[in-house]
Amino acid sequence: MYKVLIVDDEYYSRKGLIKIIPWKELNCEIVGEAENGYEALDKINQEKPDIVVSDINMPGLDGLELAEKVQTSLKPKFIIVTGYDDFNYAKRAVKVNAVDFIKKPINIEEFIEAIKKTVELIKKDNLYDVVIREKEYLQIMREQISFSEVYIGEVEARDVRVVIIKNDSYDKYLRAKEEGKNRQVINMIKDWSNNNFSKDTIVLSPHSNRIALVLDKSSDYDFKELIYEINNQNIGRITVGISNLDNEKNIHNLYKQAKERLEDSFLWGINSVITKKYPKKHIINKKHIKILINEIVENSIFMQRSLAQENLNILLQYLIDGGVKRPEFYECSIEICFRIRSELIKNAVEITGEESLECARDVKELKSFLQEFINNSIDYFREINGNKEDQVIKVLIQYINENYNKEISLKTLSKMIYLNENYLSRYFKQKTGVGFSIYIRDIRINKAKELLIKGEKITVVAKEVGYSDHRQFNINFRKVTGLLPTEYKEQNNYFIKN
Repeated sequence: MYKVLIVDDEYYSRKGLIKIIPWKELNCEIVGEAENGYEALDKINQEKPDIVVSDINMPGLDGLELAEKVQTSLKPKFIIVTGYDDFNYAKRAVKVNAVDFIKKPINIEEFIEAIKKTVELIKKDNLYDVVIREKEYLQIMREQISFSEVYIGEVEARDVRVVIIKNDSYDKYLRAKEEGKNRQVINMIKDWSNNNFSKDTIVLSPHSNRIALVLDKSSDYDFKELIYEINNQNIGRITVGISNLDNEKNIHNLYKQAKERLEDSFLWGINSVITKKYPKKHIINKKHIKILINEIVENSIFMQRSLAQENLNILLQYLIDGGVKRPEFYECSIEICFRIRSELIKNAVEITGEESLECARDVKELKSFLQEFINNSIDYFREINGNKEDQVIKVLIQYINENYNKEISLKTLSKMIYLNENYLSRYFKQKTGVGFSIYIRDIRINKAKELLIKGEKITVVAKEVGYSDHRQFNINFRKVTGLLPTEYKEQNNYFIKN
């Protein structure tokens, strides 16, 4: 509603205008009346009306003098009313920028048209002022000009805070070519701000997917309500970054602070109100990150699903606690995906989806993508290696049976067949029922028993079955048979003789 002050020394003229004119229909409200210029001046300072309807001829301070006095400060729009048809009055009315000059007796239709014209002028002026003010504040926030350069001597700097509201669904709309939905969200933010804050609040559009507000310290706000409303409409997700309270002259620093807090939404999570920087718990060690990435890649390649997910959780939490920014998260994620994908390509399997990394708006979404990527990759590796591993075990057993007399280690064999040593050890035991070293020991001792029965010397037998140390041969032989080689040989010779 536009505020109107009626000024006339004639009581019935004032009351008549107040009663007869349909002020509400004109989007106006009467905020006061005065019977002379000096009283009107006080009312103007108190009520700050948008429109002043004033008679010219009044004792003390006439209507035109009143208009001249307020043109340098509050600048309400004036409609001048007079009972005299005097050209000099009309000229003076033009000088004080009166919107209209109406003769008494007042024609109601003419007066209503004058009010309508005045309201439209105020709207245009307000729009112009808003555009200019937005431009100036954006320049100040971006440090293109300083606050004092624009407002020197004009206004007293307030204590304010800067709020930036970001539409987190913006990129999604662009990919889907649904820019209209972004405008819908931005308009909802603007409407909500205009309805919840005073006209002193400055609403800016620094980017097509962001709204910035400059709020004074008296502003009461609950941006969770705005988040709820937009969520309820199911048209997107927003995040709010709020600066500390400081003098308006430092607004460029407050703008930076709000932006930094908004950037931390990757750690805090979208769809939230952020009023402080994310706490950093430790210094990042790049070697530790490299170790974790290697573990995740190896776990995935060797189909260790639970270990891969566990190490992924450890990596992400380590990065979160280190307070790293979005690019570092992407760098680690891309390396994981690239290395796993490279292994799959070697087996003629193509897996896509890395481009979705850039769509992750916070750590939660990034984690969800990586978990899915790793799970899908492990499924592919299982398809590739489903029968391959059983074949590998057969080959290993054949190799051991043919080469038991040589130096054989699990480490050497794992490199030979390109499988992780720990994984191969577990899988070998799963398929044979015994550990790798026990299996080789038993093969060697069984072969030694055959040779001893044939009468071979113990030292010769030890070397023939792969033992360079005959003492170790004796220990292992006794573990398997319960006898020393000499005892076994004597026992078997006794049975042969008898």
